[in-house]
Amino acid sequence: MAGVEPDVVLDVHRLHGVEAAGTLPRPRKLIVRRVSFSGVKHDAAGFERFSFDWDGLDTGLWAVLTDGNSQGKSSILKLVLAVLQGRLPGHVKPDVWNWIDGIDVSFDIDGIRFGVAVRKEVGVLKPSEARARVVRGMDPAIAVLHDGPADASFERAMSDVFMEELGFAKFRSYRSETDAASEHGWPAMSSALFIDGPGKAIFGGVANDGLPIRLMQLFIGMPWISTYSAASTALKSVQADDKADRETSGTQAGRAVGRRAELKAELAGLRETLAGLPDRDALRADLRAIDAQLLASGSRIASAKGQVDASTRAEADAISIHAGARSALQQAQDDAAAGYVFRRLRPSCCPACEASVQIGRFEATASETCGLCGNTDPPGDASHDAVPHLRDAVEDAARELRASRKRLAAAAGELLAAQGERERLEADLQAKGDAYVSLPDDTSILCAIAAAEARLDELARASAPVAVRKYGEHDLAVLEATVDVVEGKFKPLETEVLKEVSDALLRLAGEFGVRNLESLRLVGNGRLDVSQGAARCTSATLRRASRCASGSRPPWPSSTWRPLVGSDAIPVSSSSTPPARRRWTPRTSQP
Repeated sequence: MAGVEPDVVLDVHRLHGVEAAGTLPRPRKLIVRRVSFSGVKHDAAGFERFSFDWDGLDTGLWAVLTDGNSQGKSSILKLVLAVLQGRLPGHVKPDVWNWIDGIDVSFDIDGIRFGVAVRKEVGVLKPSEARARVVRGMDPAIAVLHDGPADASFERAMSDVFMEELGFAKFRSYRSETDAASEHGWPAMSSALFIDGPGKAIFGGVANDGLPIRLMQLFIGMPWISTYSAASTALKSVQADDKADRETSGTQAGRAVGRRAELKAELAGLRETLAGLPDRDALRADLRAIDAQLLASGSRIASAKGQVDASTRAEADAISIHAGARSALQQAQDDAAAGYVFRRLRPSCCPACEASVQIGRFEATASETCGLCGNTDPPGDASHDAVPHLRDAVEDAARELRASRKRLAAAAGELLAAQGERERLEADLQAKGDAYVSLPDDTSILCAIAAAEARLDELARASAPVAVRKYGEHDLAVLEATVDVVEGKFKPLETEVLKEVSDALLRLAGEFGVRNLESLRLVGNGRLDVSQGAARCTSATLRRASRCASGSRPPWPSSTWRPLVGSDAIPVSSSSTPPARRRWTPRTSQP
């Protein structure tokens, strides 16, 4: 397709939601079986209760006729439309909706009965204050589909009923006013069920978004319509984007040059002003650095305190060892001195028994022998021999004590230095913090710089060729080919069906009394071309010219309403004998 690989075509279709749906739809039949409503009419004449019940409806052509206008014909049909759409009060006139207190509509979809009942108080205008009940089936097999306020939930329930039962799927269309695709469901589809006087569209109440064409194709039952709608909508969206891209490229280049110069000058002035302000970033960096130094200073103080504690304990141990060594030295010296003294004593009597010592004993005894007991002294005195070693120990202990005190002093000095550094860092942090807080606010300048840079960037992108496309390079070609191929698949059948519809319309128009009508042709774009009396016009022109005959008096008594009954395809002609009359309440109580 379009000289593109099949995989690329499938990717484009997936991207834009285009799916193949070429099955011929199965015909579905919707028949309104009963329309009933009641209420209290109040006007200048007073209050009067009224009721309307149109029962026994079936296939064929039915009509509501009166002998004049403003008798309620349009209100009946608009009530039916409002109920089928789930949008109350719809297009019903406010005064009529104000009078009504009950509505009942029954209809069949392919033979399955559905019923809608709406109840409210007379005078209530808000749909949310009314109650709506939707049921499927007939007694005893009834399924309640909705029972609640007649608001948006009621509309969703009715939409679900018809979309499901009629086998419809939402379709997309492109809205040129907004350059965007929109999705349409039952509210748009149901508008094709009613023709509400002269308008721009034959099918549906809205002429934009190509809705009349899509609704005509949908209700005629053309295959490939959902595929065609998705592809054509995507194609229009891509074409619009492609056109915008081409128009954007180079359109404002001349004016952009001067504007860029102005913005650059403005940007330079703003940056110069910002540069004259204190450097906020540098201050923040200094504050972060001081925080890191404070953290290291805390670790240093903790380490110094540990050293002081250890040195203090070491000094105490050294003091204790030194005192012990000195005490031991003194004890040894005292012991040695006492032994020397006692060995040279010359007592005159025994200390134990006081017996007199023999004269000349001490002179006859060697100096190494005790004059009292005669024991020989050891070769050397232990205390006397230990004195030199203890004196060395005292000197070692004194040296260790001096070293421990020196280490303690060094640790204390380190602690004082660490604490002094911390105090200095804290003071510096306070000063830097005060300076940062007192900085002038540069937010407005930064915002102005950012805005100027953004405008410069926008101008640069607007004046430069578009480098990035919203869609791929093959999207446009693939979608154009898809639309052509899909249109070729259903166009012959559409032309054939529209020919049959045109012939049927021409026959019906003649049977309803339209004179001098030569041809009617319903074309694929939803327009009805009319040839009447050698003049060519459209259905809108014909309707405007025929409005004067829309309220002419019927050929039977005005106090009755009468349906025209015929087969599914051929209605009763205007010259047929009127069927049996059916009465409703007098006109004075009609809405």
